[in-house]
Amino acid sequence: MAGVFAGLVPDNTVLALSGGLGAGKTAFVRGMAVAFGVNAPVSSPSYAIFNLHEGRRIQLAHVDAYRLVEPEEFDALALWELLEEPWVLVVEWPENLGNRLPAETWWMDCAIEGQDVRRFRLRGT
Repeated sequence: MAGVFAGLVPDNTVLALSGGLGAGKTAFVRGMAVAFGVNAPVSSPSYAIFNLHEGRRIQLAHVDAYRLVEPEEFDALALWELLEEPWVLVVEWPENLGNRLPAETWWMDCAIEGQDVRRFRLRGT
């Protein structure tokens, strides 16, 4: 499913993934990375805060904002300066960033529906 979704995401888009621990956010990013042609392993950047992955035609930036205490900490990453077009920026735990994401950000809710079942719902801002 994430691979199909990746094909629908326009270049230079921010995708915010909201959901609790174990809701499948990082697994979803892995699926997108495969579709973008990223050859390197994709894991949660919990301690690094963000990882940049080069795909065949697009740069994938993966942010885990779980450990950010203040939204200003996101500014200090200077991530916007590191992005090379075309890119897709995926943010886990976007709630920790306050109003730091662009107005045109795509928002997706991720939820646990059962032991091996996850639900992903794209929503408006």
